[in-house]
Amino acid sequence: CLPFRDAGRATGPPPGRGSCVVRLTARGVPGHSAEQIAAGERAGVALARAMAALADADLFAGLEHPIDGTRPTVNIGTMISGGITPFMHPETMTAIIEVRVIEGITQNDVTNEVRSALVKAGLDDRVEIALADPPHDWIPPSSAVGATRLIDSAAAAMRSVLGTEPPPGVLLGVTDSCWLTEAGIPTLPAFGCGSLAVAHR
Repeated sequence: CLPFRDAGRATGPPPGRGSCVVRLTARGVPGHSAEQIAAGERAGVALARAMAALADADLFAGLEHPIDGTRPTVNIGTMISGGITPFMHPETMTAIIEVRVIEGITQNDVTNEVRSALVKAGLDDRVEIALADPPHDWIPPSSAVGATRLIDSAAAAMRSVLGTEPPPGVLLGVTDSCWLTEAGIPTLPAFGCGSLAVAHR
């Protein structure tokens, strides 16, 4: 990911996304699975409805990164947990929602957006929203502010080997570069070959 360039000079930092992890906890009436507990009172049903509501909502509508137009990515149900045995209705069920955030979005923005979707679905009284435990709760979006020499060197290396530079873009993944940048160490979020299509497979 390289920044926009003008006459060989960098005009902006190549950013990377951050991550915000939210925990949804649905509550219901516990009991034996043979007991005729209404679907609307079951934690598992409430959680399923909440996840479906989030999937159907146009979360972060209108928010786009100014460099390449990419939007925040909302990943629903990357982890699901709850229950003790297949033969009882659990009191609680939990799902993890992970949002790949772009610059300008805060933790509060994420929880407010999720809460708003659940309110519209009439589920806010059945499902609690909380940030995940640190350190997974928040990784800020990264940039390469102050890394002009790195940017220019990386671009020159690509030109010398490939004869071209990649188009400007936002790294869709999350890297540790945000922490290095915050520590005052000039850092590129990413440089080189690789594909998210094969990552974590």
